[in-house]
Amino acid sequence: MVAWGVRRAAGVRFAGMTVRITAGQFHAAEGVEDWRSLYHVVSAHFRTGSLAEGAALVDEIGRLAGEAEQRYLNIDLRHAGVTVTLGQRDIALARRISAAARKLGLPACLTRPRRLVPVVVRGRRMSYSERPSSFQSSA
Repeated sequence: MVAWGVRRAAGVRFAGMTVRITAGQFHAAEGVEDWRSLYHVVSAHFRTGSLAEGAALVDEIGRLAGEAEQRYLNIDLRHAGVTVTLGQRDIALARRISAAARKLGLPACLTRPRRLVPVVVRGRRMSYSERPSSFQSSA
């Protein structure tokens, strides 16, 4: 069963069903305070003191996420922290990931995510990785 809001929304899973919810509905839920919406995804960044601490969180997320959830889960592991992005607004998984980070003593970085703006240079759209830092928006 799929329920649609006024706007197109990313899906959230409830007992085997995918229900589409808006970013506002996601943020109204309890336990997702660590997460921020950016377009059609939700993302959270957890600060670490070392790569080993980050790897421990990634390992725990691997245990928490089921096979279906892993299809829309992206993880960026760096020395300074772990950024987790969900391609669906999955409240239950977001809660489990935040709880795992708290259990490991890793605080969430609650700053607003950086917004990237597409740039066309010489008639060619550049990928985010090849853009000079001056092209990235600080908003």
